[in-house]
Amino acid sequence: MSSPCEDLERFSDGEMPEAEAASFQVHLASCARCQARMLELMHLDVLGQEVAARGKSRRWVPLALAASLLAAVLGAAVASRMGSPPSPAPLTVALHRPIEARLTHPGAREHRRYGVERAGEGASGEAVPEDVLARLIHDKDFHGVATVYLLMGAPKLAADALAKAPPSPDVDCDRAVVALLQGAPSEALRLLEGVLSAQPQHAQALWNRALVLRELQLPRAAAEAFSRVATLTEPGWAAEAGERARELRREADGLRQAWRELDVRSLEMVKGGPALLEENARRNPGFSRLRLYDAARAAVSADEARRLLPLARSLDREYRTSVLERYVQQLSQADFRRRAPAARDYRELISGNAGADIEGLLTRLRASGQEDIELGAMLLTGSTSRHLERYRTLVARAAEPWFDILALHEQAKQMLQRDEYPEAESVLLSALSRCEQERLDYRCARLELELAGLYNTVHRIEEALLHARRGRERVRRVHEWELEQIFLQRLAQIARFQEDFPLARAYLEEVLLEGEGGKDACTIANYVHETLANMALIRVDRETGLRELKQAPTCGAPPTLFRAAILADLVRLGSREVEPEFWSALSTLRAERDTSEGTRSFLDYLEGRVVIERDAARGRQLLQEAIARAERLPEGHIQARKTRVSSLAVLALDALRRQEPVGALEAISRVMEVPTPERCALGFVMDDERLVVVARDAQGRSMGHLQERVPSGPLDTGKLVPETLKAHLSACPRVEVLAPAPIQGQPALLPPETAWSYRLKSGQAPKAAGLPERRLVVHDVQAPSSLNLPLLGRWTPGSRTSGLVELQGSEATPSRVLDAMEDATVIELHVHGLVDWAEASALVLSPDREGRFSLKAREVRQRPLKGAPLVILGACDAARTLPWKHQAWSLPAAFLEAGAHAVLASTSRVQDADANAFFEAVRTRIQEGAAPAAALRDARLEWLSREPRSWVRDVMLFE
Repeated sequence: MSSPCEDLERFSDGEMPEAEAASFQVHLASCARCQARMLELMHLDVLGQEVAARGKSRRWVPLALAASLLAAVLGAAVASRMGSPPSPAPLTVALHRPIEARLTHPGAREHRRYGVERAGEGASGEAVPEDVLARLIHDKDFHGVATVYLLMGAPKLAADALAKAPPSPDVDCDRAVVALLQGAPSEALRLLEGVLSAQPQHAQALWNRALVLRELQLPRAAAEAFSRVATLTEPGWAAEAGERARELRREADGLRQAWRELDVRSLEMVKGGPALLEENARRNPGFSRLRLYDAARAAVSADEARRLLPLARSLDREYRTSVLERYVQQLSQADFRRRAPAARDYRELISGNAGADIEGLLTRLRASGQEDIELGAMLLTGSTSRHLERYRTLVARAAEPWFDILALHEQAKQMLQRDEYPEAESVLLSALSRCEQERLDYRCARLELELAGLYNTVHRIEEALLHARRGRERVRRVHEWELEQIFLQRLAQIARFQEDFPLARAYLEEVLLEGEGGKDACTIANYVHETLANMALIRVDRETGLRELKQAPTCGAPPTLFRAAILADLVRLGSREVEPEFWSALSTLRAERDTSEGTRSFLDYLEGRVVIERDAARGRQLLQEAIARAERLPEGHIQARKTRVSSLAVLALDALRRQEPVGALEAISRVMEVPTPERCALGFVMDDERLVVVARDAQGRSMGHLQERVPSGPLDTGKLVPETLKAHLSACPRVEVLAPAPIQGQPALLPPETAWSYRLKSGQAPKAAGLPERRLVVHDVQAPSSLNLPLLGRWTPGSRTSGLVELQGSEATPSRVLDAMEDATVIELHVHGLVDWAEASALVLSPDREGRFSLKAREVRQRPLKGAPLVILGACDAARTLPWKHQAWSLPAAFLEAGAHAVLASTSRVQDADANAFFEAVRTRIQEGAAPAAALRDARLEWLSREPRSWVRDVMLFE
């Protein structure tokens, strides 16, 4: 006979019929065991962790609060049993609101001033009456429950409650509050943008977006959002929003004005005016040093040089050196009869009046013998690459760390122009290391800006973000306002690259607002609006793309490759009005003397994808030329790889339009860099909004499907393959799926009865001769406590343990695991997975001495796997794939490139209780001789026969 306690979870989930629930409430009121379990289900331990994470005392949580909440629940149960439901009560009772954010539940919408206690102990949230929470839980008002948890300071509990609430803009707005409180501003922006696209005047969403922007240190954008709230004239809220907007603008205006005044005063100094003050040296040491060098070079008399001595001494104190005072002292003793003409030339150069004869100017400066002026002029005119040996000689003679580091930076720039990315990275990292030793924050920030751009270009997003964020913090510390604006542009580029458009828009909005009225306002407006146009066209929003491009001034500059690409998209999508500008831009770019082969390849692609819609033969010719140029460039040339993949996608589309599915499949195979399958294959490729699907059956007959407009948003994988193509493949014993981004890694493309796997490019070599069977299992790792990850169930070996090697506990560090994988023939990782949008996904291992605990795709890819292993990634989201256009980046792809022959991984959550048994069943079948795809299919079908909605549906095979 079963115990009533077994029904507790059904009761708490609301799955009981009303009469049965009423009976269970009576049981709950008298059962200590169920009361204790009810506390667990309410996640009070999570609330305790949240309070502890903010440095508060948590002694009261498991006792007083747990008791009061359970008493409230029981009170509601008894009241319901007595037939007298509790009377409604407001959700808020305190005079001040405990959080800055605005909540959308009707019981918490009224304005209250924001205010928290200054005490360091106890709860920081609001003490909501017990009967209020009881009523909400009883009524299953999950939105209300979440609101109470937010007021109490428990965002994790609020997230759980909101997950059960019916979806609505209000619920998404509160989910954004949770994301903000949990340190995920990008997710908060995404949610709020969805709310505001549906309801542009949603007051709470506008307010909360302002808070997110302020958290991102974007004060002007935040002020604009608060100002929009103020225009809604809500009692209390409008006044507070207006005051917040004014305060943010005062702060931003002060920083910008201080910078612009410094810029003006420093230019006056360069022209012979008063030197900057000691406070400038303290507040802006990098920029002040930069302008000190300019002023010293432009000084036309000993008096002008001596006037710079106090500033030089102040800067030396900041940098703990004496080089600047020594340099200025030497200048003050120079023969200005010889030096003054060169100094005047330099002053004219700084003022923009040097004329067009740069080579003549450099020749005169070299003849003058004033090497410091010659060095400065080479930097100002961008002439270092044309006079590299002379430049290096001048830097060596200067014997100054500032210029040594600058020389390394210039060397790296030239390498980047030649697409020598690894070499440039090495030089930049070396320069950054020395720069940090010398405490030259300004130069270090410039290096980090370059590194962030390099890593973004080569799709190493984690490192790009690291240097962009760290560099921004550097310049904020030393008040380099202008340089911070450049970092914001870099951060916007990185966000755009990852298609995090709400975050990119936030950075761009700040850049545009900060640039108003400045000397570079036109250039900034061009950059911002062209980027917004590009983002709109990625979503195939032609109207917005055209509107943004029209707002992007050209500022009299020649067309860029970026603008040409935007124009090509608009022309392809039917915007005839910009077609003349497109052809003009294409002609101008082709005519440039220093156009690289990679750029020429991209121009062929742009022209080809436009022309193929009108003159198919000419379009195909251009695209084939683009591919040929791209394939002649090194494999690491990212632009070339993108051009090649994009050109092949258009050719696949064209082939299918011509009713040539075989040609389409051949193009897809070239994209994937694998041989074209003779039979039993399914190929995909996307060209922006257009999807090509080709199937080849067991007899080698091909059939295709073209979808001209795939809806934006997450792909509906169950509908990507038409039923006719599924039927075409039904006789296949196994189907190879060839799918670049964004299809690769998607689950459920084919029915569970079909054996199928993703076919990827492999770095597999034959298994090393004489290598014994060796099964490596990583389990029971000691994840960092800061991650708050639950313990996984104990892994136990099956019946066959020969060749078994286990790494567990503190030994399972990333370096130990990488070393142990090298000779393994089977690799199993039964660990937690983390979603990291910069690196697809990562596996959580035990931390090493330096605190490193994650295993990522990049590290795996660099370690050859001699045992050609079967790899089982028993972690959540381990098959997550980043949709890069030139390649799909994921852990399975990395293992295959390292030499694995097959990888099993899930695209979603893995249930710990079942994981070992399921993966063991698949592994056993494979080791008994079954093909991996068949082994996965059979084990999955067996599992689904017992649990039709099981997580095993999302386990994918990559071969």
